[in-house]
Formats: sequence, C-alpha cells, structure tokens
Amino acid sequence: MDYLIGETLIYLILAAIIGAAIAWLLRGVGCRNSENKLKAELEQTRSAVETAETKGRSLESALNELRAEMDSESRKLEARIRGLEIENGKLQETLNELEPLPGKVQERDTIIGHWERDFQNLQHQSESEIAKLQDKIAGLESLQAELENSQKAYTKLSAEFQALQTVAHQENQKAQQISTLQNEIKQLQSVSAKIKERDTTVEHLQSQLRSQAKTKDEEIARLQKDLQTQHRSRRKKIDALAERLTKIEHLPQTLAERQQTIIRLQEQLGKVAQQKNQELSVLRAKIKTLEPFKAAAQEHSREVEQLKQQLAAGAAKPGKRPRKKQLYTPPKEKDDLKLIYGIGPVMERTLNKLGVTSFRQIAKFSRKDIELVAGALQSFPDRIARDDWVGGAKKEYRKKYGKAI
Repeated sequence: MDYLIGETLIYLILAAIIGAAIAWLLRGVGCRNSENKLKAELEQTRSAVETAETKGRSLESALNELRAEMDSESRKLEARIRGLEIENGKLQETLNELEPLPGKVQERDTIIGHWERDFQNLQHQSESEIAKLQDKIAGLESLQAELENSQKAYTKLSAEFQALQTVAHQENQKAQQISTLQNEIKQLQSVSAKIKERDTTVEHLQSQLRSQAKTKDEEIARLQKDLQTQHRSRRKKIDALAERLTKIEHLPQTLAERQQTIIRLQEQLGKVAQQKNQELSVLRAKIKTLEPFKAAAQEHSREVEQLKQQLAAGAAKPGKRPRKKQLYTPPKEKDDLKLIYGIGPVMERTLNKLGVTSFRQIAKFSRKDIELVAGALQSFPDRIARDDWVGGAKKEYRKKYGKAI
C-alpha cells in the first residue's frame, strides 16, 4: 500500500511540474516543438495518473468485496453457532425431563459430556476463525484508511497544482526558466524510469496480494468444508441421541407391560397353586382312605412271608410236610377266586385244598366258617373280614352268574 501511495504522489508531483512547464512553454516564443513534446508528456502523465486512480478504485472495490465476503462468512458462522446452541438447549431440556428414568442417567451424562466437549471445541475453532477474519478486516480497514489518506493527499496536490498553474500563468514572462525546466524534465524522465520500476514492483505486489487472497479463499473454503463435516457429524450424534431418547421414552410402557405380565403370571401361579392344593387335599384324603389297606397289605406281606417260611420248611423236609385237611366238599362249579380282593394264587390253591372253590361258598361264610378257614390257613380271622371276602365273593358271583346270593 505504501508503494501505491508513493506512486500516486509521484504522479501528482510529475503532473504539477509538467503542467507548470507546459504553461511556461505555451507562453514562450519559438518553442513550438518543446510545447508539443511537453503536451505529449503531459498526456502520458495524465494517463498514468488515471491508470493509478483506476487501480486504486479497483483495489478499493476488491477490498469492499473481500470485506463483504468476510462479513457474510462471519454472520453465517455466528448463525450456525446460535443454531447449535439452540439445539444444545433443546437437548438439555429433553434430557433434564428424562432424568428420573433409572439406569440411563450415567450413560446420558457421558454422551452429553462428549457432545458438549465436541461442541466447545467447535465453538473455540469458530471463535478463532472469527478472530482471524476480524484481524483481516482490521488490516483491510487500515488499508482503506491509507487509501483515504492518499485521496486526501491527491486532493491537496490537485489544489496545489491549480495554484501552480495560476502562478505559471502570472509568471509567463520568465523565459529564462525554460532551460531550468528542461533540465528538470530530464530529471523527471529518470524519475519516470523509477516509476516504471515501481510499477513493476506494484504489479508484483498485486500478484502476491492476489495469491494471498486466493490462499485465504481456499483456506476459508476448507474451513467451511470442515465445519460442514463437523456439523454432519454432530447431526449424526444428535440423531443417535434422539433415537436413544426415543427408546428411553418407551421404557416406562415396556416396564408397565412386563409388570402386567408378571401380575398375570402371579395370578395364574396362584390359581395353579390353589388347584395343586386342592389335588393334594384330594390325594391326602385318598391316602387316609388307603391307610387301612396299607396296614392290611403289610399284614398280608407278613403272612406271605410266614407261608414262604412254611413252604421252605416243608421243602426241606418233604417226608414230614403236614397235609391240609379238607374242610368242605368241593362243589361242581369252580370259580377264579383270585378275582376277590385279598386272595392271591397261593391262597387260592390253599383254599382249593380246603374244599373252597366257588364264589357261592365264600359268599355264604358264617362267623364260624371264617374262624375255621382262618385257623386252617394259620392266619388272623379278621383278615377275611377286613378284606371282605364275603362281599367280594357276592360281587363276583353277581358279575359272573347275573344274580345275587
């Protein structure tokens, strides 16, 4: 920027000197060639000044555009930060409402902590980028201030140039200063060469400025791309959090359904337990009714053991085996006495040897017959009564013969 200001000042001084020289030459006599030459140089100087002004305006326009772009990017970044803060506030409110849910508080706090740290990092990055952009804007504002100063200097020099023209017109009689002015023109030519060098330097600086602006544009584009990537990542995390929050919201309903299922199963279990208790009561009652039969079975087992011992003793001494005495004359009919409860195969054979072979005989047993048969069987008399041989014989007789005794 200093080069531009220096260049502008040099062009203005050159224009003022050339204008004064032309004024003197125009008033001179016999200096038409010098006048034309000075006019041409004045035109070149004016075109150079116009070129410098055009460059200054273009630079000012580029500066304004760059400032507008930076302001726009800054506003976009601030809007995105505000949007993220609003989303953060909404999520915070939602999570505060869901805090009473058991078993999910610690996981939620961990997720929110990671998310807040990521958000803070993104905010710090955005603040640093905004600070950089503000620094750039401050630098551009300083350039604008310098440009304004140069414009003020240009105005001042224009006023001085007009004053010099006035003085030149008033002092047109000083012809002897023409030679001095010619010498100054030669010096100005050397100055013009220096100005060209400075033009080259200015062009080089402009190219550097353009490259730097391009680099900054690329950097801004990269930052925008990174910001968009981070925003998409944050959006995915927010969607994941929203999905988890939805699942958490459905937990009370699921728990209520499971509680209802448990209550229903408890009711079913109570009914089953009641049924089982009833069945146990029935079984206990049956067991109580079967207890007499159990005692009878035990007694029967003892009798069987006695009979086995007797049979074993008889097998050991076949010559001395006692022979059962026949108590009754066997009838013509012969029934299956094993159908009567309490009479097995061994007992049936023993009864047959005693002459008892039919249901009718046992059905007509008297108390004396029961004691007689029990004595022959070497058993307790109450067994026949307890097992109800008489009733069983009547029942089997009725089944077989179709009539009662």
